[in-house]
Amino acid sequence: MTPHTLSEYIELIRLFANHSLCASEFEQRYLQMFNKDPTIRTEAEYEVLNRLFSDVDFFRRTQNCALLDGLDEEQLRSAAESAHAALSARPGSTRV
Repeated sequence: MTPHTLSEYIELIRLFANHSLCASEFEQRYLQMFNKDPTIRTEAEYEVLNRLFSDVDFFRRTQNCALLDGLDEEQLRSAAESAHAALSARPGSTRV
């Protein structure tokens, strides 16, 4: 288990939101980071990160199933932009 700082999440999300990462790379890195992070977060931080985790997971599950109406890459990017704005606005966060 590897602890991650909030600024590491903010940077990863920023890279995806700014089109510096493709959706599949963001998906893989975010899911791995979130799943292996033992850090105890504030409720507000956890809610933002968990909401994005749910969106990324839903994106991943629906990419290979034509029967499910899932998120496309731009919808996932929009969710990442919202998460980035929410996390960057938190007191004490490093604006990236």
